Amino acid sequence: MSALAGRRELMPGLPKILFLAEAVTLAHIARPLSLAGQLDREHYQVYFASDDGYDSFVSGEDLFKIRIHSRSKDEFLDVLDRGAPLFEADLLRRYVADEIPLLQELQPDLVIGDLRPSLAVSARLVGIPYVNLTNAYWSPFASFRKIPFPCLRAMRNLPLR
Repeated sequence: MSALAGRRELMPGLPKILFLAEAVTLAHIARPLSLAGQLDREHYQVYFASDDGYDSFVSGEDLFKIRIHSRSKDEFLDVLDRGAPLFEADLLRRYVADEIPLLQELQPDLVIGDLRPSLAVSARLVGIPYVNLTNAYWSPFASFRKIPFPCLRAMRNLPLR
């Protein structure tokens, strides 16, 4: 069944902006939700796609909520803690397979993703412009400052400062 089944456009004729967030930590929901909140609803239709888990933050917002699968928070935190690749090829393939039908049906004018690298593939395949949100301190344009090492289990016993 389609994620948009039985739904109408919020405001026909206005550009559609789709935010798609990986629902594994609050940060990945809050960043795009904050950006979505800055868009004037008189000029844009705003859609927000994520998995369940942080719905209390999204509910009541003036946007259209769409459910899309994310891995579990526990699985994500375990992968992060082990320092393993965040996205295995099989998971990326599944995400692309989930995203393409949504993008084809909704036909947004722009998709903005947070921790959803699969969108680089699915949005391109559907021909929709894609913007990736990320932590500013990962940017080469961020001002230099000492960044702490990640809190990985494997690094806890190293004499790093």
